[in-house]
Amino acid sequence: MITYKLRCVIITLVSIFASLNAFCQSNLETKDVLDLHENLKNVGSAVQTSGNYAAGTAFDNRFKGTKGSPFIFEDWQIGRIDLIGYRAFTNIPLKYDAHQNKVWLLFPNDSSSFILEPELIASFELEALGQKHIFFPIAPKDFEKMPSQKWFYESLYDGKQKLIKKTQIEFIPASNGGPYAAGNTFSEFSKKETYFFKPENAELFQEVKWKSKKIKKLLTGKILADFEQLEKEKNIKVSSEKEFILFLKSVE
Repeated sequence: MITYKLRCVIITLVSIFASLNAFCQSNLETKDVLDLHENLKNVGSAVQTSGNYAAGTAFDNRFKGTKGSPFIFEDWQIGRIDLIGYRAFTNIPLKYDAHQNKVWLLFPNDSSSFILEPELIASFELEALGQKHIFFPIAPKDFEKMPSQKWFYESLYDGKQKLIKKTQIEFIPASNGGPYAAGNTFSEFSKKETYFFKPENAELFQEVKWKSKKIKKLLTGKILADFEQLEKEKNIKVSSEKEFILFLKSVE
């Protein structure tokens, strides 16, 4: 039979062990967070020295009350971020602001957020809705019709053929001038998704729209023949990114 004193000793030992275990885990997490802080400080100093953007900016609430969100996923998503010239950091809460093309990072130790300029990021990943979303910055020179600025593009298919998606969220301010004026009565965010395809051996990405005739114009040789055969045998018209990705997987 366990006496009262022995029970107290056991409870005390269990508490000490739990505290030590939590302390060790906390130290590991703190070291990683401090390492990340140091990386951001070094990257920020390098960027400021080169005359470009600072590494982080203060929280911006100018869009408070606006319908919708500038983020492709409203909630924080656990992800990975690879800073240019530094190691990648995993299991970090991230958000992607597709309005300003910036990545928000949350420090788990004090819940403070940090906004990273795109010039500092080699790539980042988000785990959302049971799926991994991988983003890379792609320069305007890599497109047949050059966009006005560098942007983060989500990789949808990365094989001999490549398919990427650009998500851009536009801020639309309220435009009504009074109770009888035309226009939207509130400010809102509007999402636009654009897809780009680069066939095998091609150098540039071309915009692709989900209509069979438009897709065929981007294809040549065997892959065009395979595409036409698929439509003929299955009696379907490819009209979505998912259908096109399934087709690309089937021919590679």
